Amino acid sequence: MLKLLSSFKEKKHSNKRIKSGDQAEHFAAVFLERSGLRVIGRNFHSRYGEIDIICMEGDVVVFVEVKFRKNHSRGKAIESITPSKLNKILLTAQFWIKKHKHEHSPIRFDAVTFDQTIDENSLNWFKAII
Repeated sequence: MLKLLSSFKEKKHSNKRIKSGDQAEHFAAVFLERSGLRVIGRNFHSRYGEIDIICMEGDVVVFVEVKFRKNHSRGKAIESITPSKLNKILLTAQFWIKKHKHEHSPIRFDAVTFDQTIDENSLNWFKAII
């Protein structure tokens, strides 16, 4: 975990603060590592979309979508993971699997969400969302 914390670099913004999405992804990655997963990738992009965090749990490749909602005016964070978003995650994961030669590895799709605050009390870990 210490290695992950020391490798996290603050992105420069006009107000010198990390965006809430970046904070949520960082907090989720630290939480997942504390929970026994090994983070092997962050913010993997393809022409299909992005995967926020890629982990290994034993021999299982775990693709993790992270969502934060400051308030519920547009619903809870988990509700923002739409069928369209899931399709983009699936296509991006397929691209990653081929690129990294994990065609025979078991895979899982998880989500880590935060509602209103980014802390352990508001964190929800949904396993096997697809």
